[in-house]
Amino acid sequence: MLLALAITGVTGTAVAHDGDDGLHHHDGWMGTHGNWGWLGMGWMLIWGLVLIGLPALGLYAIATRSGGGGAPSDDALSELRQRYARGEIDDEEFETRRQQLRQMDRSS
Repeated sequence: MLLALAITGVTGTAVAHDGDDGLHHHDGWMGTHGNWGWLGMGWMLIWGLVLIGLPALGLYAIATRSGGGGAPSDDALSELRQRYARGEIDDEEFETRRQQLRQMDRSS
């Protein structure tokens, strides 16, 4: 057991951290030398916003868009059907108005 600890102590990760002062300094974007770690954190936040925020914003825009292609005529057709169901208009008037709404949709 002591031999295994001695071998591990002079090879592998122990040698890779030679001269380590216990603060675990590392170079690179996320390292702590000269506050470069903040730059790495900034990049992570920016890419997080890009990769998560923009698609979320797009989904929100799609989900909350108002009307668009023909929603007012859909509302009008719904109201026309309700009036027909209540008996306020007859078959002929319903068909005439429904055809007018369809023509309005095609011209838009």
